[in-house]
Amino acid sequence: MWLQKCLRLRGFALGGPNLTNLTNVNSLRQCGGTAMGVGTPHITPAPRRDLSQQPPRHPPPLWCDDINTKRNGGGGCTLHSDVTRDLFHAFARPPIAGANPVMDTGDLAQLLTAIGEIPTAARIASILAECDTDASGTIDFAEFSASHTALLAHHDSTADAKESDSDIDQLVSTFRTLDKDGDGRLSTADLVGLMSAAGGCLTQSEAQQIITLADGNGDGEISLTEFTAMVQDAKQAGHSWRLRAGFRAVFVIGGPGSGKGLLCDRLVQQTGVAHVSSGDMLREEVAAETALGIACLETMKQGKLLSSSTVMALLKKKVAAEVAGRWVLLDGFPRSRDNCEDFFAVCGAPEFVLNIEVPDDVMVERILKRGESSGRADDNADTALRRIETFHAEREPTLQYLLEHGIPVHTLDGTTSPDMVWLQQLECDTPLRRMVR
Repeated sequence: MWLQKCLRLRGFALGGPNLTNLTNVNSLRQCGGTAMGVGTPHITPAPRRDLSQQPPRHPPPLWCDDINTKRNGGGGCTLHSDVTRDLFHAFARPPIAGANPVMDTGDLAQLLTAIGEIPTAARIASILAECDTDASGTIDFAEFSASHTALLAHHDSTADAKESDSDIDQLVSTFRTLDKDGDGRLSTADLVGLMSAAGGCLTQSEAQQIITLADGNGDGEISLTEFTAMVQDAKQAGHSWRLRAGFRAVFVIGGPGSGKGLLCDRLVQQTGVAHVSSGDMLREEVAAETALGIACLETMKQGKLLSSSTVMALLKKKVAAEVAGRWVLLDGFPRSRDNCEDFFAVCGAPEFVLNIEVPDDVMVERILKRGESSGRADDNADTALRRIETFHAEREPTLQYLLEHGIPVHTLDGTTSPDMVWLQQLECDTPLRRMVR
């Protein structure tokens, strides 16, 4: 009883999901059904904005205009210098004391991972031998620009690693990620807004260019065979890496202790999607005892949010390393409207949102129970209450931003058992439902 009394005195919600009345919401409908005995509203968003047609906060990479020399010995398009520059600076180390930025072997490994490879020491050594013309052990922008075609060309690094899974299996998996509507063909609609693990997303014109380059039979779409041929064609490396690096994101939002991690774990097991927990990501940085991690720890102990720039820096690093060619669940992200704005500017728009509703008293009880064994610095009553206060302060502006940008928000009742939450998710009309094995 002490917990309920304390929560009431501090203005927290008790006794069931506290669904905030959002403005500009067109309608609410059931996403779940009476068979589960729970009401699971789906918030219908405004018409989805075509972000590819709006000026982004950061200019997208520019592509060449001439795509008429795409096949039959034409040599393909020349990669625009702006694309090369943006890609290089996304992974190069910042300049120190006036020195020019460069990429070392670790940076090369991150770039190759972001464009869908499994980099090996042999592959990286081969790139250095070809690109590092001054034998400095690093690659500067001039060297990168001069040899980007060889670097970006598709390479079957599974063969180098002598792994049992074939390279073609990885390409098929990537194709399925790109094929958003699941019809076995890639259309312009499938590719517009596709995010890249290297940063940015495809615009309408870029998507149309890729379709034109890969469409061997002229039907306006890309089949799996055409996709594989394009990716394996070294002449198309300047374009195909955008597909190999493609990923699709799902935001999983809910208060502390709402069950986000449990739902994500099950989705990983049943669908094979990637999972990036913002909380785990921050705790890993703290455990590494970096300067940033130490600063993060003090903020986390206070139950406050880290700056959006800090979260985005860590998230971009994680995404580049783990999600190329995959769907990814961003667990506990975004935590604020600022996070939304930065993600849209740096990466693009998520496909949809899973929003888990749990009353405050239940969240605190779960956090305290978890704290008995988790060893987490923030799993205590005082910090839990501050985290919940922060969550409520940021929640409505965050959801409002997503709705205003036309992102579907599926709300789940997190007070039920994990199995019931899973069933609610299955009742939502999302691509994840088709992916369940």
